[in-house]
Amino acid sequence: APGVLHAAAARGRAVGRDFSVAACVDGAAVRGAAPPVTAVDLRPSAYGHACAELLCDILASRTDPATVRTHRWALEARASTLGPVG
Repeated sequence: APGVLHAAAARGRAVGRDFSVAACVDGAAVRGAAPPVTAVDLRPSAYGHACAELLCDILASRTDPATVRTHRWALEARASTLGPVG
């Protein structure tokens, strides 16, 4: 996303006004960009914790190895997608 922001600025275009930009993964670079970029927060810490917990449960025979669990994620809407486009 930072490359898109720089290229847009160099061409006199404004992200969030002329077009929208979103990132597949959230992080400091997109949160701190100007404008801040909308991103998917995959919640990696919670995901890692859940994976480790499931693995321990499977190894201790507390959970069926075929267990399927879902993981919550969030769309963090920011200025890069909130303005008037088109």
